[in-house]
Amino acid sequence: MNHYLYFNSRLIQHVFKQAEKLNLGKDWICYQLDLNHIDLELFKSLKPPQYMQHAVAQRQLEFYSGRILTQAILAHHFNFYQPITSCVQRLPQWISPILGSISHSKQQVVVMVSCQVNYIGMDIEHWVSEELLTDGQHLILNQQDLNIWQKAQSYFSFQQFLTLVFSMKESLYKAVYPQVQHYIDFLDASLFEISFAEQRVKLKFSDHIQKKYQLLDEYDGYWQVAPNHIMTWVSQLK
Repeated sequence: MNHYLYFNSRLIQHVFKQAEKLNLGKDWICYQLDLNHIDLELFKSLKPPQYMQHAVAQRQLEFYSGRILTQAILAHHFNFYQPITSCVQRLPQWISPILGSISHSKQQVVVMVSCQVNYIGMDIEHWVSEELLTDGQHLILNQQDLNIWQKAQSYFSFQQFLTLVFSMKESLYKAVYPQVQHYIDFLDASLFEISFAEQRVKLKFSDHIQKKYQLLDEYDGYWQVAPNHIMTWVSQLK
C-alpha cells in the first residue's frame, strides 16, 4: 500500500491563487504557474517523498508547486480531493477517469487535467539553446521531421521548429509512458502531418516501436506559442 503526500487546504489555495488558467480548449483544464511568485519556504514543513529527499532547491520548488497546483485543479474543477502524490512512486497516481500531465521549464510550471481522454501528455519548453540548435538537432530530428520542416519554414524559425518537435515528442512519450514503461529514443517518433491553421500535428512511432509496445498507428498533437516558449500536448478524446 502506498503512502501519499497530503497538502493542507491553505497551501493549496495559496498556490492556486498565483496560477493562471489557460484557454487551450474545452476538453482540457490547464493552468500555468510562474515560480517567481512561489517561495520555497512555503513547503518547509512537508516531509519529502523518498525520491525527493536529496533534490536541489529548484527541483523541490518545481515538484511541490506542480503537485499542489494539480491538487488545486482537481478540487476546484473535479470536486476530487484524494492525493495523487505517492511517497514511493515518482509519477502522479491518477484515479480513473481523471488523467493529467505536469511539466516545467525554467520558472514556469503547467498542469493539464481531463476526464475525457484515453491518454494525455503535456510539455512546456523555452526555445532551445544555440548549442542544441547546432550540435543536437541530429538527436531530435529524423528524415520525416525534416520533411515537415519544408512546410514549416514559412511559419517558424528553425529554432522554433526544433523546439516544437522536441516538445511534441516529449508530450508523446509522456502520453504513452503508462503503457510503455520504458524510454523511447527521440528518433523513433516522427511528425508526419502539420496544420498551422489548427495548430495541430500527427505523430507516429517507428514500425519496430509501434509493434513492440502495441501502440496506436498515429497520435494527435497540439501546440500554443508564447513569446519565449511553446506548450504542446498529445491526447485523444474518449
